[in-house]
Amino acid sequence: MQQFNINKGVKGSRLIQERALRFAYMIQEIAKRRARALIFYEKYGLDATLEAFHISRATLYRWQSKLKEGKGKLEALNNKSRAPHTRQRRTIDHRIETYIIEQREIHPRLGKKKLTPLLKARCLEWSIAAPSEATVGRIIRDLKDRGRSTKPYQAVFPQRCAL
Repeated sequence: MQQFNINKGVKGSRLIQERALRFAYMIQEIAKRRARALIFYEKYGLDATLEAFHISRATLYRWQSKLKEGKGKLEALNNKSRAPHTRQRRTIDHRIETYIIEQREIHPRLGKKKLTPLLKARCLEWSIAAPSEATVGRIIRDLKDRGRSTKPYQAVFPQRCAL
């Protein structure tokens, strides 16, 4: 079956289609609310806008500048990510890591509950702060993820014979 495009040859139809898609899917509700506040501000002035939308003057001007920087596109008023640029990374003393690896090689099924008191005693000798039980669990998980810790072996049971 042959496809037929009803907009073929119509000038500007592609632009209208793109703008309709952008408005329908890419603009958040918060951006629409901000745009309504800016339109209200242009129509009724500053005092009425601040009272009607319960925002500060600086916020209103910040929204105006965002819209101007975005060349009038309402996506500029969308919320941006508030995640920090650099996240805090867990730092662990290499002696703690090597001790956990050694102990789990000797005792493969040694978990965080039994490993924590052993580690606290060793950390006292080294004069460093001992990690909590939860932190030891996270260290074990990280070591497993990096392939540096042995996974506990599974007991192999003989096959049952049908009698």
